[in-house]
Amino acid sequence: MGLRQRVRQVVSELIGNARRTIDVWSNRIWSHRPSIDWQRVDYAFYDKLWRGQALGLEISGLLVKPISSKIVAWVLGQAPDIGIAEDEPLQGEVNDWWQANEGRILEAAMEAEKLGDVYIILNGDGTISLVQPDIVTPIVDEDDYSQIIGWRVNAVYPHPESAKTMTISDEYYADQRVRVMLRDGREIDRQPFRNPLGRIPVVHVPGPGKGVNDKWGRPRAEAMLNALHAYGQVLDSGLDGNYRQGRPSLGMKFDSVQAMDKFWDTYATTTTQTLPDGTTESTVQLDIDMDGVITYANAEAKYLTPGSSSTDVMNFLQILYYLILEHTELPEFLMGSAIQGSKASAETQMPPFIKFIEKEQKLIEGWVMDLVDLVVAYTRTVAMRRTATDISVKVLWPKLTDDDHRLTLDTLKWAYGVGLVDDENAVRLMPVEIEDPEAMLAKLKAAADQAAKDRGDAFDAAMKADAADADEDQPDAQMIQMPIPLNIGSEPAYAWPVANT
Repeated sequence: MGLRQRVRQVVSELIGNARRTIDVWSNRIWSHRPSIDWQRVDYAFYDKLWRGQALGLEISGLLVKPISSKIVAWVLGQAPDIGIAEDEPLQGEVNDWWQANEGRILEAAMEAEKLGDVYIILNGDGTISLVQPDIVTPIVDEDDYSQIIGWRVNAVYPHPESAKTMTISDEYYADQRVRVMLRDGREIDRQPFRNPLGRIPVVHVPGPGKGVNDKWGRPRAEAMLNALHAYGQVLDSGLDGNYRQGRPSLGMKFDSVQAMDKFWDTYATTTTQTLPDGTTESTVQLDIDMDGVITYANAEAKYLTPGSSSTDVMNFLQILYYLILEHTELPEFLMGSAIQGSKASAETQMPPFIKFIEKEQKLIEGWVMDLVDLVVAYTRTVAMRRTATDISVKVLWPKLTDDDHRLTLDTLKWAYGVGLVDDENAVRLMPVEIEDPEAMLAKLKAAADQAAKDRGDAFDAAMKADAADADEDQPDAQMIQMPIPLNIGSEPAYAWPVANT
């Protein structure tokens, strides 16, 4: 037991809870560990991973793009309905703005998925610009480091015909934007611009891996790196084995060790190299043309093909693939894979996936609402509709799938067929939207009555014509088989008459 443990034990015996007392004291006085993690991820690495260029992840990294792309397509593929209480004109303008900039918003969500962070800047003309995260730094209040009062964007531009560079630094605040230009590190211009919005026109879009103690976002692929590495290693090994299997190697069997040693002494090449520590290392290898090999007594030679290991490789890859799918919570069919089990149909996988997407939509509402608030402030400012009243903004996500009305329709057909539901209730219960059910019922009833009347008139005319043409000497003549309307309810039913015999 160390000194610290012995001290704690003694104090614990005296006051009953030494751990709490010492830890609180040490944390308040001596600890300088930040309570919020300000460390950012390696943006350059994840950019390579996304494009299949990260070392060791050239193949398995290709899974990252479809996973993130499909999630973003479901989460933001349909524009949300932005509701603004008691201000329909403003609501319409904001929704129109979203529709016009939907492509750039989707791009921002994809970048956050890929890199972990991205920034949206609302420009003075109402458009938006996307800024990569590695050139953006926060500006904090010097009296309160927890308050971000602005953002600084440092963009470096090289001269196309020389080694000179120019840095353009934009500082965005709630009341102004300061643009500073530097050439080769020396300031050459500084211009302030007024910001009438009263808000910082920068929206931070964090990646989906952001935790409660993270200041910045994290890419979705961060937690999958170990699985992706294993997937790539298994796949690379399997491919390497396949290459070797397709190129048989020559195997030679000697009758004695002396014969084998003589063969190596005759055809082997020894290479010696000096190591950094001054020692030498020798390597012996065969590099010969088999046409010039002299055979030895009782020596056998034949080409050997390695055994196939493709089945084991496929099994391991499948396990890793399903592990990645389980982590992403994506259903199997969404990745284009064949559904293996009969119980794991698309219908059974879809409901939990819908709940997952609805959860993802709720998680991004933070930066979505920040962006909407900016657009609202911009629209009210441009339209000169400055009011002191607060507005209530809501984001309503569209339904991801249509309800399955098959069961409702089948039940309604059965109930109507056995007379449990009348015409009016049947129309009301139909799984389609009808603006005026009463007007539609009246129209259908009038059309049905008119059709019944027309059929009755046609039947009467046919009967009269048949009676005039009938031969009195043929009493057994068959009657014309015309339907007789039986007016049951609002819909006429029909029965065929019995033939005269």
